[in-house]
Amino acid sequence: MPAPSLLAIALLLAFLVVRPASGIAAEPPVAWWSFDHDTGRHDAILGHHALVEGVRGKALRSDEFETAIQCAPESAPRLTSGAFAIEAWIAPRAFPWNYCPIITQRDEANGFYFGINYQGQLQLHASLGGKWIRCESRTALPGLNEGVRFANENRSGGGKVVDFGAARPDPSVPLLKWTHVAGSLDTNGTLRIFINGEPSGETKADGAFVQAANTKLVLARTTESVLPLFLARPPANTPRFCSFDGLLDEIKLFDRALDVAEVRAHFRSVRPANPQPLQFRRLPTAQDSPGAFGAFYTRFKYDEDWDRTRRFSKDQDVFVRFENNPCTFVCWNGTMYPIFYPDGGNVGQMFEAFETWDKDGCHEAMMDRQSKYSTWRIIENTPARVVLHWRHALVSFNGKLINTETNTGWSDWVDDYYTIYPDTVCARQTTLWSSRPADNHSYAQDNSVFQPGLMPWDVYEEEPLSVANLAGQETIQTMGKGHHGPKDSAFLGPAVIQRHNFKTRWKPFMIAPPHETFSGEWTNQQPWPWYLPCWHHWPTAQLIDSDGSVTFVENGRPKSCCLTMGWGYGKAKGDAFVITDNSLTRYSLIGMTDGSAAALAPLARSWRQPPLATTTSAGFQGEGSSLGEKAFHFSRTATNSINELRVQIAASDSSPLVNPAFVVRNWGTVSAMVSVNGKTLAGEGQLRIGTRPTATGSDLIVWLKLSATSPTRIDFQ
Repeated sequence: MPAPSLLAIALLLAFLVVRPASGIAAEPPVAWWSFDHDTGRHDAILGHHALVEGVRGKALRSDEFETAIQCAPESAPRLTSGAFAIEAWIAPRAFPWNYCPIITQRDEANGFYFGINYQGQLQLHASLGGKWIRCESRTALPGLNEGVRFANENRSGGGKVVDFGAARPDPSVPLLKWTHVAGSLDTNGTLRIFINGEPSGETKADGAFVQAANTKLVLARTTESVLPLFLARPPANTPRFCSFDGLLDEIKLFDRALDVAEVRAHFRSVRPANPQPLQFRRLPTAQDSPGAFGAFYTRFKYDEDWDRTRRFSKDQDVFVRFENNPCTFVCWNGTMYPIFYPDGGNVGQMFEAFETWDKDGCHEAMMDRQSKYSTWRIIENTPARVVLHWRHALVSFNGKLINTETNTGWSDWVDDYYTIYPDTVCARQTTLWSSRPADNHSYAQDNSVFQPGLMPWDVYEEEPLSVANLAGQETIQTMGKGHHGPKDSAFLGPAVIQRHNFKTRWKPFMIAPPHETFSGEWTNQQPWPWYLPCWHHWPTAQLIDSDGSVTFVENGRPKSCCLTMGWGYGKAKGDAFVITDNSLTRYSLIGMTDGSAAALAPLARSWRQPPLATTTSAGFQGEGSSLGEKAFHFSRTATNSINELRVQIAASDSSPLVNPAFVVRNWGTVSAMVSVNGKTLAGEGQLRIGTRPTATGSDLIVWLKLSATSPTRIDFQ
């Protein structure tokens, strides 16, 4: 008997693939979107999109902002059998804010929806007998649904608080990878869904299916505006239309049900050449540009689809780099706030500016998603230090300003100055301009920021916050279920130093100003890690107008998490600020450290209670220590034949010197030699010198790598 031909084998395999279990020859799909020029339907693709390599031929790359395929009712395929099925290959880059169709045709009473939701669940919804029936794959976490509330956040509008315990999210549809998905409704009212050829959900119901034949059929986009889920302040949100974020290919619609054998055969018949065609987006960290200490203008790139929507020139953004460590300080219009990034750049730290509230929710820079009211400037850029100025307004989720005066039209604005030194220490002075400066305005709430693909437990140690007092006593700040306050009962407050315990060598710190302590941790009564709020309405979420939305799963988006409320939460109090009729100024010391929180105590003392610095040099006068710059100020009052300034500093254990800076106004254009206790310093490892031109001359800026706890003489000449 002759061997069968290759053609005969191919025909036999094709017959086996398409032949249903009943033995009746399978009917082809009534619609097929292959995204190839020679097969399937060719409906117009709306909005920004691209055709890229797919599982077979080309695939549709859809962005979440506007991509859609719409078929008018008269051109949509007809479903007349009382059953239907759908299959597709999908690779989500991010999960939807709520839900998003792969394909849908529905009205209030009839039709179907097939798509994925916020936690990577595959969903098939159909109207049977006028009643909507849902069939969905497993949840990413046990008990996770739209009614869950974030811990004890009473404003979230959700229902039950769920303790997820030791569980970690496991979406049924993964991000970034090609997944074959299918849904089927048979004439007996059984809805089934399949993932990679395997049954993944089943629901039975009574009633007949009726197509929404007078409604357009839509692929890759919601047919109604939707709100994000898990909201902190439900009224302060605006619903939006959303599109599928990722790749779609080989979408087929059948006027009959598919059984498991057919679905499995269809899945096995395709083997994508690139099983993971996508990578996570990545926030810019400037860590690909090492070099000398300094500040630079740039325009950062984030993602092609996201970047194309922005309206900025090439010099909108600013970053600072440090030559002796991998940390960077990034001021990007996508985050609005500046971010300190440690080694690796997978997580960063920001400390908020002023924030206040009214009926529109929070008013803060975070809500200014298009940076309409936000501008960065480099004020100083010398080897000794960098000074940045951030001018911004307090904006609500719906773009409204606050405390707007009737006569002048002025509202709340902020001038935020960052004086950054080569050791990554940054002195911050923030002035709120307001007609109501003594009203509720929080300050310096911390927010960590982590890259897509990461959750809080990926970036934080299980004890995420260390605190210390001025004496150098350190403890863990406990959080969550059954915990509150210092872990060490012998710890003597107040805690004025906090270090965020990232899983990196370099870690962010914040030191409270004189006479201020931290307002407390942001926590609740859930166990680790569920007491950490995982916000995703910021950063980069320009599609949604939301004043607070959390996620419980890795959804492919950048996220943020706050541990403490900074200080000054509520009305202005204490004396660590300057308040006038129309302004309020506050201070903080922030930066990165590769040491312990306790090791920061000398730095904290040197800033909060600096030693007295005096001079008897002719033609010079002392102007004290600047809290907002972490610098000793002197000025030249007369022209001397010899440039010589001798400074006596009464350093001690309680008021030490730690890497001090000096500003000498009207010094002149010549540089300076610096000596400490008679020993001349040389080399950038010991000192950095810069000059600052002014309208009347030139100022001298000096930074020293120096620690001292006894009286010290420093000469400039």
